[in-house]
Amino acid sequence: MESYWVGNVAAERSVPFLAARVVSDDASDSIITDGGFVRPDGTLDYDQLASWARENPDGLELLERMAAGSRIGTASLAQFAQAVLRPEVWAAVLPAAPASR
Repeated sequence: MESYWVGNVAAERSVPFLAARVVSDDASDSIITDGGFVRPDGTLDYDQLASWARENPDGLELLERMAAGSRIGTASLAQFAQAVLRPEVWAAVLPAAPASR
């Protein structure tokens, strides 16, 4: 996925890299490819969502599961960040910054 390419460039440049991902759907879940309710900035257009839901009532269960999975994933990433992304953890991994002049 996307992390591979970023990690590849980081490795080429000897830059430490860490990717943490969560999966919020099941492999058997459908993919909603043309809902039209997600704006380019990632926010929801609730009018479009309501229109889509009226036309696709069977898709609401999938959206509810995806939303629940997203909430769980976000909470898990927050716990990960609190545990791992602390300065004392990274001080042991990253080289010391050069002194400023």
